[in-house]
Amino acid sequence: MEVVAYRGLITTLDSFIERLQGRGEITTQDILDNASIAYFTAKNLDYKSAEIHKALMGIGKGEITLIKKEDLTKFKAVIKPNPETNFLNHALLSNISAQNAFIALKSSGVHFVYDGGHTKAKASEVW
Repeated sequence: MEVVAYRGLITTLDSFIERLQGRGEITTQDILDNASIAYFTAKNLDYKSAEIHKALMGIGKGEITLIKKEDLTKFKAVIKPNPETNFLNHALLSNISAQNAFIALKSSGVHFVYDGGHTKAKASEVW
């Protein structure tokens, strides 16, 4: 399956929008514009799997939400690879309202804390 990973805490819509604004990844109409994500294929959304941890290497530490690509693209979101970084699976998410992205991530995503891949996968914590 195709998987998207978003790094950042998903608590409230306002804090989600504020984070995107701080990173310059949202338009003034609250549409995501080249928001930084990871995009890769995996057998499932098991955040403890070595497959997921390998795919996330380079994303950084913090709260991660994994979601099936189709849960975002049903809102006409556009995902395009971004090979211009050192992070192999880096991609950009655009053309989806912040509200729809937030709802999809909050309701359909698998949320956990990622340690940057420095310890074994089982060290991650679900939040």
